Amino acid sequence: MKAIGKRIKELRDREGLTQKKFADRLSIDRSHLSHVERGEKRPSGLLLLAIQSVFGATEDWLVRGRGPMLRKPQPRFAEERAPYGARPVELKVVSRRELENLERWDVFAAIPLVRDEAAAGTPRAVSDEDIEGFCLVNQGWAKRPEDYICVRVKGDSMEPVLPGGSIVAVHLKSRDPARLIGKIVAARHGGGVTVKELRRSDDRQSWFLLPYNKEYAPLVVSPEEESPIIGKVAWWWARQE
Repeated sequence: MKAIGKRIKELRDREGLTQKKFADRLSIDRSHLSHVERGEKRPSGLLLLAIQSVFGATEDWLVRGRGPMLRKPQPRFAEERAPYGARPVELKVVSRRELENLERWDVFAAIPLVRDEAAAGTPRAVSDEDIEGFCLVNQGWAKRPEDYICVRVKGDSMEPVLPGGSIVAVHLKSRDPARLIGKIVAARHGGGVTVKELRRSDDRQSWFLLPYNKEYAPLVVSPEEESPIIGKVAWWWARQE
């Protein structure tokens, strides 16, 4: 416990921040930070996650004192740029019970991770049994968490960019095909959700959903069909080889 406190102080000193400014960035009291740094209080798991998210510390260094202090700048997000102060962080998925028991930090937003069958229906009204858990993300990435859902990528049609099992965050209000050409989108297909890049045919008469794995054929959407697009993939978490 004391060792973690020393490493938190080491990170704060590296950032050149007073206890007050460091604590303000984490939405905690300066006195609480002081107790943690001196080893008098154990930092909660969510506080450690907040330090990783806001300041870019690696979990291995922060918790176990191993490896580099900071992550290399390798954003795992598709379209949106990181807002000021929000750095990429390993994804944490929590259950509803864990979410209810977490201390309330202003750093995070919770986005439901839903089954793709549920997302293909009415994602804004998914029931509890359709929710696998909740993805904790920096609030800077989701100013309006209610406008997002998260789903898992199935299969290998988007490899090597999005291996099967990757989790994508879908912005539900970005659904206009004309504004999403060349973007990765989540769309209804075969009773579930598929994640592909949206393209338009050369004759501009139809849309198609392009896989990155060349072993798969594009999915064509005719102009007579209702748009299958659920939303734009705003960012994702994928396995790094």
